[in-house]
Amino acid sequence: QLVLVLAVLMPSGALAQNNCQECAKMGSEATKFYNEFNNVREIIENFQNNTCPEMEKEGVKDCKVFIRDSYPFVSFALFNDKDGWFKADTWCDPLDCERDVKPADDTRVNCFDCLER
Repeated sequence: QLVLVLAVLMPSGALAQNNCQECAKMGSEATKFYNEFNNVREIIENFQNNTCPEMEKEGVKDCKVFIRDSYPFVSFALFNDKDGWFKADTWCDPLDCERDVKPADDTRVNCFDCLER
C-alpha cells in the first residue's frame, strides 16, 4: 500500500498547489510521512521479504540486517524537504520556487491533490 502511495505521489509532485508556500508545505508533510516510523518499518519489511531472498540467491550476505540498519538513513536522505526529493526548488518546479521557501503554516495538505493529475 505504501509503495502505491509513493508511486502516485512522487511523479506528480505539487502541481495541484497554487503557490510555493503551499507546495513547500506538501513537501514538508511528505517528508514526515515517508520518514514516519511505521512507514519506514513497512518498507523495510517489504525489502526484507521480497528483495532480500532474491539477493541472497545471488550470494549477498546479511541483506535483512543491512536493510534494517541502513534504510532509515537512506529514507531520510532521499525523502526530505531540505536537500532531498521534496525540496521546494525541485519538488515545486512548475511554480519556479526558491530553494528556501517556507511552508505555509495554515495550509492543509490533502494527498488527493496528487491524484488530480
